[in-house]
Amino acid sequence: MVSRRKRILRFFLRFTKLPSLLPKSQSVVGSNNKQAGRDIVHNYGTLPANIDLSEVFSQIDNQIRMAVGDPVSPTAGGKSVVYSSAKLFSSLVHIGISAEYAYRLVFNIGEYISEEMKLETNSFSTAHIRRSVSNAILHSDALKISRQERRDLANKYARNYGNPSHAIMVAFKGGDVTPLNYEFLEKTFIPDLAERLTGYRGAVVSNRGGDVAFSRGNIDHMSREVLSSVRRMGIYEIRYETLCAISEDLALQLPHPWFVNPSNQLATLKHDLDRAVEHLQNLMPSQQTDLQFWRLANECFNHICSGILVCYSSVIGGGKDAAPNTLRNYTRLAANGERQNLALWNFCEIFELESHLDEICILIDDFHFEVKSTQEAIRRMRDADKLKVMRNLEWILNVLNHIVERKELLKYPASEI
Repeated sequence: MVSRRKRILRFFLRFTKLPSLLPKSQSVVGSNNKQAGRDIVHNYGTLPANIDLSEVFSQIDNQIRMAVGDPVSPTAGGKSVVYSSAKLFSSLVHIGISAEYAYRLVFNIGEYISEEMKLETNSFSTAHIRRSVSNAILHSDALKISRQERRDLANKYARNYGNPSHAIMVAFKGGDVTPLNYEFLEKTFIPDLAERLTGYRGAVVSNRGGDVAFSRGNIDHMSREVLSSVRRMGIYEIRYETLCAISEDLALQLPHPWFVNPSNQLATLKHDLDRAVEHLQNLMPSQQTDLQFWRLANECFNHICSGILVCYSSVIGGGKDAAPNTLRNYTRLAANGERQNLALWNFCEIFELESHLDEICILIDDFHFEVKSTQEAIRRMRDADKLKVMRNLEWILNVLNHIVERKELLKYPASEI
């Protein structure tokens, strides 16, 4: 049977066969020229566009798993976790290492994992990876930076990822503390945030009995955004008041706020109208790639749906396609005659939507069908749907224009933006 050390050695022999992302003639650090517009301080470079990073990372992952298996996480009850070069790469970029150098560290991390395995022969664990990364940052030739910069980055990595059993703590007035984790964010903090910004705690609470405002995906997205923002600060403890202030800025700022209140309603509405009109005008199937067309169509659709919700001071939600999903949920409940089951129906002005549609001879269930079919067509991304999607977007934008004018939210007609 092949020993662990021999498997590791074979692993590194295979590792050297992986492709380099840089041509041999390309410098990593640039010319160090201080002239404006050129290499200011360091030129960290960019990754070539023709490299399939997912394929490269997959090869690295396979080599590591063949050599030492998947790591065991000490915080997951001793269960194995999947090693991911892509996640490591993302973590390194997250702490401020350029994409170029992050790739080089990931590419060479096996050398440092080998050293860790020699020093500690226990089962391969996530602790080995964390120590290996710190050592790579401190010693690898891949980083052409000063010793102090290396120490700063290593310390930043350790603060963010060095001890998974130590959660960031939220400190309350009076001395109580609680871990900043998903359970706290989803069950306590996000509902508190909604209440602070809307005055209505039911804005977030979703009960099986039918009170629906946010989907689980929306709440998960907001929780991840809050947690990620705090982690980037590299701190061990945060005051609850500070957490609230950071999260309120995340929740209210453009381009895609989660909540609407008097402080951001008009600015958000104007932004949504500006972007929706601009994207619709730029939709030109004959002059765009499929990817460009559907990206613009999706952005246009999201801003139109967001604009409609903003008109009624409604919650928008967090995450990809939050605005269309929230609007579809409202119109579905209204079309099904289930208004009494919607928590927000009693708190914001979304109940006015049906009467505003009646004014332009549109039934709420027809409107719901058009919103739903437009979103589904955008997701399918078929050539045959392009003209239909453009017509639908224009039609829904006209509905938004009518609502804006009807509610007199702007001093000029929305169609003139």
